[in-house]
Amino acid sequence: MREGKKRGRLLVVSNRLPVSVVRRDGRIHYESSSGGLATALSSLGGFARQVWTGWSGLLHHLSEMAGAAEELGEALVVNPNDKDEVAGAIRAALEMDRGDQARRITAMQARLRRYDVHRWAGDFVDRLEAAVSVRRQMAASRMTAAARREIGRQYAGAGQRLLLLDYDGTLVRFREDPGMAAPDRGLAALLARLGGDPRSRVVIVSGRDRATLDRWLGGLPVDMVAEHGVWTRERGGEWRTPGPLRTDWMGEIRPIMEHFADRTPGAFVEEKERSLVWHFRRSDPALALLRASEMKDAVRRLAGSLGLDVVDGNRVVEIKTAGITKGRAATGWIEGGAPWDFILAAGDDATDEDLFAALPAQAWTIKVGMSPSRARVNVESCRELRALLGRLAGAASAGGSPSRKGGRAGARGAQGAGHA
Repeated sequence: MREGKKRGRLLVVSNRLPVSVVRRDGRIHYESSSGGLATALSSLGGFARQVWTGWSGLLHHLSEMAGAAEELGEALVVNPNDKDEVAGAIRAALEMDRGDQARRITAMQARLRRYDVHRWAGDFVDRLEAAVSVRRQMAASRMTAAARREIGRQYAGAGQRLLLLDYDGTLVRFREDPGMAAPDRGLAALLARLGGDPRSRVVIVSGRDRATLDRWLGGLPVDMVAEHGVWTRERGGEWRTPGPLRTDWMGEIRPIMEHFADRTPGAFVEEKERSLVWHFRRSDPALALLRASEMKDAVRRLAGSLGLDVVDGNRVVEIKTAGITKGRAATGWIEGGAPWDFILAAGDDATDEDLFAALPAQAWTIKVGMSPSRARVNVESCRELRALLGRLAGAASAGGSPSRKGGRAGARGAQGAGHA
């Protein structure tokens, strides 16, 4: 820069400053750095006023989306999507007492020395072996051709059948916009065939609100359960609820859920008649899981006194009155209906586990997705389940009118085949 002209200002943001800060003999010492961008540009100091922003060796900032954020709790953890929060953390770091800086970095360095590369690698291998074990278990529970044939044989031979089917993730694949998951023509035709058989009772056991189920499925010959058991409706009947349910808790819980939705791009809160749902399907998976965990912790502090359950679904978290489950709703059909010769239930997430647990041992329970479950068998996708249901509808058409005795015997003999 020429003599007599105003000096410029150089701002360098680097992960290393021209000086390093070290602890020696119980005291803090500042030494020249051996390398790095800041050191390389230090010769420009005579031509411009320099401002260095970097790591002195005693401060550490972490994005909460980084895996290390859970390990290095003394770091200043920030949400990288929140500029104000990042700026605030930088200011807090710059103004932090040197002794506090030293305490933090010393604790993190000690933890890293204990959890070194050898221990990390050992844990990594252990997790790989656990994943292989889970995969073997899933392979053993994967629905086989023999199991499909056995289900078809029992269904065709049964006098009275009960089908309990989840909707989202089971009969239709998930959509980023929940409102776009209306049944296609093929699914509507399939449910009409299954529910139109006088020997079959089809119940859609869903987490959807009753208005949506009425709009999408109200014209089909099926019974329905809405909001995971809050509402039930037999075909041609009116919606019923197990009793008066409080909703005054929503005013206290919703602001908490909205707070975390505001901090998670893509997340939003859905208010149903008797429950609140925190959706994060459109969000960054790592950030969303972190925020969901924080949100659940905050809600659970109040859930006990308010009589609420916090339920995990497929990229959703639902807050609802405790004790209302799909299993409890299904009991009304299991115990109050005909003596069923054949029962089949299918679902894809944690809310369906209560349904599987409520069914008798001889029932066919099917988990959509290859993950651990109470279900007897797993299928990979909605398409595979719908293909099975299509074969059942065809088998019933070709099977004539079987005797009740034959159907019952088949149900009792199914248990071994389910694990084939």
